[in-house]
Amino acid sequence: MKKRLMRHMLVTLTFSMIFVITFFAVITNYRYMENSKANLKVNNEIVSKMLESNDIKNKNDIIPYIFGNSDIRITCLDQNDKLIFDSQLEKQQGEFYGKRDEIIEARKNGEALKIRYSESKNKNTIYFAKVLKNGIILRTSTNLNDISIVQGKYSIYYLIIIILSSMGAFIFASKLSSSIVKPIKKLEFI
Repeated sequence: MKKRLMRHMLVTLTFSMIFVITFFAVITNYRYMENSKANLKVNNEIVSKMLESNDIKNKNDIIPYIFGNSDIRITCLDQNDKLIFDSQLEKQQGEFYGKRDEIIEARKNGEALKIRYSESKNKNTIYFAKVLKNGIILRTSTNLNDISIVQGKYSIYYLIIIILSSMGAFIFASKLSSSIVKPIKKLEFI
């Protein structure tokens, strides 16, 4: 009886742990995506202020230089959707940006935020596009990386916590099942 009770408690604790870890991963992914969207909007606003400023010379050279080593890609298109500059790619012959979802929606609504697969990067990417006063479209984008619960330098800490939690759950289940079964066994002798 003690073993069966202990087994039920451990199964319950295991499923609870799996649920909490999964819930944590989902919330972390959601927060990562929301932070990426906000970051793109802020960077887009900064670059648009630079482009609209009359004080800065050689804008088409400065902006790709500033964002060249960044995770954020800056793309600037003229009124005909032809590439003016791109912070991470050389001008690509024949590539027409006007058919992209975020560009079409930005032309309609003034700005657009889209998540889609990037053919040039071969990754899921978040795009934020905005039409500037002079009709130029400024698009910022960044790769969308799913957060893994066992990611990078923190995976050893996750493993240690899971092992310690499992040991604690086993000890707790053992003590609890003993405290429940002991009085029942005493009643059997009466």
